[in-house]
Amino acid sequence: MEGMTDIICVVLGAFISIITTISLGCIQEHKKEIHYAKILYFDLQSIKDYLGTGPGKVGEYPDIRYNDNWQGVISEIDFLTDAQINALHMLYDSIYNYNKVFNQTEDMKKRKEYRSNVEYHFSDIQIKNLLDVIQKKCKLFE
Repeated sequence: MEGMTDIICVVLGAFISIITTISLGCIQEHKKEIHYAKILYFDLQSIKDYLGTGPGKVGEYPDIRYNDNWQGVISEIDFLTDAQINALHMLYDSIYNYNKVFNQTEDMKKRKEYRSNVEYHFSDIQIKNLLDVIQKKCKLFE
């Protein structure tokens, strides 16, 4: 009888260990996803704030600052839809192109054209919905 109790204790201990390990892994993955979602949210808010300010000094459009690792951030967020991922790629590509033009030319017409392209991609409904989704999932500002 004593041997049977030992076996039950070992099996029960192994079962509890497995459940605990799986649970902690899921919790850590969720926290990691929320962390990256917050990074994306605040990066998008920064871009939104930049677009809302208009030109800085007279006749200048400063380059847009953004997270260089945006692709890595996006890849860590599982709740993004394909349409949202596509919209993010289009937005960040347009920002990259704008910054490249900004550093290569002083032609204000060209800068305005590329800036309006960034504004167009930022106004995509997928980006607007994404900001709301992240805000709810991460429980920001509650």
